[in-house]
Amino acid sequence: MVKIVEFIAKNQYEFFLYGISYLKPMTLVDVVIALNINEGTVSRISNKYIEFEGKYYPIKFFFNSCICSNISENSYANKAIKQKIKKLIQAETPDKPLSDDKITHILVNQGIQIARRTVAKYRESMGIAVYTLRRKLS
Repeated sequence: MVKIVEFIAKNQYEFFLYGISYLKPMTLVDVVIALNINEGTVSRISNKYIEFEGKYYPIKFFFNSCICSNISENSYANKAIKQKIKKLIQAETPDKPLSDDKITHILVNQGIQIARRTVAKYRESMGIAVYTLRRKLS
């Protein structure tokens, strides 16, 4: 368990310093390959928690899929993309909310290859209404 937590801490260093926007993509298989241990071993401890600055993060929180960049070799964790979408929506003007298409366009211009449907799925998973309803609510 210590080896796995050390691996997570080393690979997610920027997350611990700067927050969820810096979460890197990492899968359970990445840990298995890097540490040369059994997948079941990693899976068994994935329901344990890491405490950092008074917050508890389940180990499985750090296992996430990725979205690639079309500008650089970077890839982004899906949780980091959700955070970017949330920040864009929080910063929008109430009378002109951003549509999923517009959010997709902004992210693509930032070098993140993402489909409009993925933006919609992430927005819905965070409980954020479609732009027409956000406009009516303001």
